[in-house]
Amino acid sequence: MQKLKSIPYLTHWLLVLSLVLVLVLVTACGSRPTTGGQPAQGSPTATPPATTPAPDKGDKNALTNGCPSDITMKTVPSKADVIVKRSDIGKTIVVHKGNIIEFDLPFGQRWLGPTATPTILEIQQPAGFAASENKACIWRFVARDTGKIELDFTARAICRPGKMCAMYIMDLPFTIEVQ
Repeated sequence: MQKLKSIPYLTHWLLVLSLVLVLVLVTACGSRPTTGGQPAQGSPTATPPATTPAPDKGDKNALTNGCPSDITMKTVPSKADVIVKRSDIGKTIVVHKGNIIEFDLPFGQRWLGPTATPTILEIQQPAGFAASENKACIWRFVARDTGKIELDFTARAICRPGKMCAMYIMDLPFTIEVQ
């Protein structure tokens, strides 16, 4: 009598694991449920869905330049004492009590932030507005108390509804020390 050859035990489990992984990846490409014809809204700190995210309600700038505020200014109101740019990640930015700190994050990505409410910094409104002169989304803070804080901003792709889009979230941590 002839014996049938069987798949070795390890190979069998690798095959099962591969099939499960493919199944998870395929189901992640499903559509996002909607209600009342409007895109479902999530919290700004939630992980984005696997489908194309829609702009926040009332956000005209989200699909054009990536800023969370629907306010666009041609010029920034007044010069800040300290201007923080994306290249300042990994550095400790030292400021003094009373300084105005400006975060300039370039157009081209959808920005959110900061993810936590700072205690030693007071955010100035409008927050996350578009500055066409700087070609950046701008957040301004006033240093109110001494201490050290990390402000986290996030960037993700600007996605057009119904179009293919790269899904990523970049965390941009900035360390501010107020003396």
